[in-house]
Amino acid sequence: MVGARVLHVDLAAGSTRTEEHDDNFLRRYGGGRGVGLYYLGRDLAGRRAEMAGRRASDVFGPDGARRVALDGPLVLAAGLLTGCGFPGTPRFSIVARSPLTGLYGESEAGGYFGPELRRAGYEAVVISGRASAPCYLFIKDRTAELRPAEHLWGLVTKDAQAALRRETGDPRLRVALIGPAGERGVRFGAVLNELRHANGRTGMGTVFGARNLKAVAVRGTRPVPVQDPEGLKTLATAFRHELQAGVYGQYFGQHGTPSGVSVMNATRALPTRNFRQSSFKPASGPLSGETYTREHLKKRGACEGCPLACKRVVHQGRPPYAVDPDYGGPEYETVASFGPLVGIESLPPVFKAHEICNAYGLDTISAGGVIAFAIEAVERGLLHPEKDLGVRSLTWGDADAVLDLLGQIARQEGPAAFLGQGVREVARRLGPEAEAFALHVKGQEVPMHDPRSKWALGLGYAVSPTGADHCLSPHDQMLAAKGGMLKTLNPLGLLDPVPAAGLQPAKVRAFTYTHITYSLYNCLPLCNVFAPPTTGLDLTRLTRVVAAVAGPGISSWELMKIGERAATMARHYNTALGATADDDRLPARLLAQAEPPEPGGAAPPGAVSAEELAQGLALFYAQMGWDEKGRPTRAKLHELDLGWLAEEEGAG
Repeated sequence: MVGARVLHVDLAAGSTRTEEHDDNFLRRYGGGRGVGLYYLGRDLAGRRAEMAGRRASDVFGPDGARRVALDGPLVLAAGLLTGCGFPGTPRFSIVARSPLTGLYGESEAGGYFGPELRRAGYEAVVISGRASAPCYLFIKDRTAELRPAEHLWGLVTKDAQAALRRETGDPRLRVALIGPAGERGVRFGAVLNELRHANGRTGMGTVFGARNLKAVAVRGTRPVPVQDPEGLKTLATAFRHELQAGVYGQYFGQHGTPSGVSVMNATRALPTRNFRQSSFKPASGPLSGETYTREHLKKRGACEGCPLACKRVVHQGRPPYAVDPDYGGPEYETVASFGPLVGIESLPPVFKAHEICNAYGLDTISAGGVIAFAIEAVERGLLHPEKDLGVRSLTWGDADAVLDLLGQIARQEGPAAFLGQGVREVARRLGPEAEAFALHVKGQEVPMHDPRSKWALGLGYAVSPTGADHCLSPHDQMLAAKGGMLKTLNPLGLLDPVPAAGLQPAKVRAFTYTHITYSLYNCLPLCNVFAPPTTGLDLTRLTRVVAAVAGPGISSWELMKIGERAATMARHYNTALGATADDDRLPARLLAQAEPPEPGGAAPPGAVSAEELAQGLALFYAQMGWDEKGRPTRAKLHELDLGWLAEEEGAG
C-alpha cells in the first residue's frame, strides 16, 4: 500500500502544514469521498458540544448558505487510483458541508487537476477558516503558499485561469477555481478545472466563495506511486482495447453523454416541463446526441488518459447563441436541464446556457431546475414575470427568457437573482402551493433521470446523503435482462435479472450492493462511465487494478468495505446534523404518474407509491446495518472500524 500526504491550510491564519498517514489510511478510506468524510467526521467529533445545537435547518434564511459554508473543513481529495494511468482514474472529490442542503456535500470531477495534485506530492488538501481577503492556494512539488487574489475576484473562470497561468509563468498549471456565482453566494456554485470539468453538485463553489478562496492552483512533477507498473500497463492496455472495440465504447465515444437524450426519451425517463411529463418529442430529433455530433461538434475532448474522449467541444458562432469553444460543450444533464426540463426545443440556446454556467461557475442541474420551477410558478400565478423576474413573459420553451434568468442568477444582479437560493428556499418563501411542485430531495434539485420508470433510482434519490443524486448505483434497466450488463455484476452475487419497475426485496438487495460499489468508485475515485455494468471492469478485475497500483494483498472484500464505510460515514454525518428518516422522501410529483405526453408520444410509466418507497427504505436500512430510523448502529460502526465515530453522542 501507499501512504498519504495531506496538506492542511488555515485560511484565517494564512498558514500551512503537512500531515503524513501510514499505509493503512488509504487502505481504510480509499481516497476521494472516503478521505473527505474522515476529516468531516473528525471535525464533528472534536466539536460535539458545539454541534449539539446545530441542525440542517441552519441553511435557511438570507445568511444561511454562508453560515453553513463556513462550518467545518473543505476537503479536496484524490485517491488510490488518481493519476495512475488506468482509464477513468483522473478524478478527485470536493467535500464540505453543503450550503444548498445544510447536510453532507460532495462532488466529483475528472479532467487534469486530480492527477496533478498527486504529482505535486499530496493526496488531499484540507482547508479551514476564512481568509480576510480574496486569495488562492498555490501548490508546487510539496510546497504550498497562499497568495492574494483581489485581482482575480469577479473574473469569469476563463479570465481567472489565464491570469493565474500568466502570473505563475506556467501554461500547464492546473487550476480548480470558481466564478462570480460562487463568490456572490449562489447556493449551487460549482468549481471548474480546465473550464470544462465541473465539481458541480451541492454548492462546493459556494464554499470556496464564502471562504474568500478563488482557486487552488497546482503543478507537480513527481510520479504517482505505482507498485507494479508493468502489471498495470498490461491491465490498462487490455481494457482500452476492449473499450474501443466494443459497441458501447464506439457509440459513447462518438456521441458522448448526450447520446442519453434519445435513450431517456425512448424509455420515458426524460424530465420534461419540471417533471410534469417524462418524454419530449424534440429529444428524438433536434436535441438528440446524433444531431449534436452531426451539426454542432467541433471536436471531442477527454480527461487525462481516457480512450473514450466523451467530452464535447461545441462550434456555434451564430448570434444570439454564439459560444466560446474554450468552455467545451454540454453533457447529457445540461442538455436535458436546459432542453426538455424548461421546454426548449433546439441545441443552440442550450450551448449558450452551458457557457454561462461554466464561465460563472454554476451547477447546470440546479440552475435548470430552479428556472423550470420559476416557469411553473409564473404559470400558476405565484410569480409575476416582469415584477418578480424582470422578463416580459416566461413560458415553456422561451429560450431568451430562460437565458435572461440564468444571467441574473449567475451575476446576482436583477430581480431574478433570488432564484440563486435554489428550489427549496424559493418555494419555502412562496408558500405551500409552491412547495407542491418544488422538485428537490433534501434541498438539492433532482437530476435529469425520471425515477417513475426507474424505481431503484428513486430509492437512491431518497437515501442519498447529498440530496437527489443519479450516480449512487446503476439504473434499473441495466439489471433487467440476463447476460450482457448483468454479467459484470455477478462477482457481487447478483445473478438473476430484476424488473425495471418495482422495489421487491431482490431489487433492494441489488441496489444495496451496487450502492456500496458506487460509493467505492467515489473513493478511489473511478469515473462512473467505466463502472459496471456499462463496461467489463467488474469487481474482480478492479481488485487486480488496485493491487497493481497499491501492492498485493488487498481483496475484493476490503474494497467493498471501503465503499460501505464511506456510505455509512456520510449517513452518520447527516444524523449528527439532525437529519432523520423523514428526510428520505421523494417529491409528491414523483410518487404519481406523469402527465400524458405530446400527441404520438409513448404513454407515461407508473410510479412508486409512498407505501412501496417506505417498505424499500426499511429494507435498505436493515441491509446496511442501520436501525429502523436510518441511523448507523453502534455495532455497524465498530464492524466498519469506525469506533471513533461510535463514541459520539447520538450513535444508535
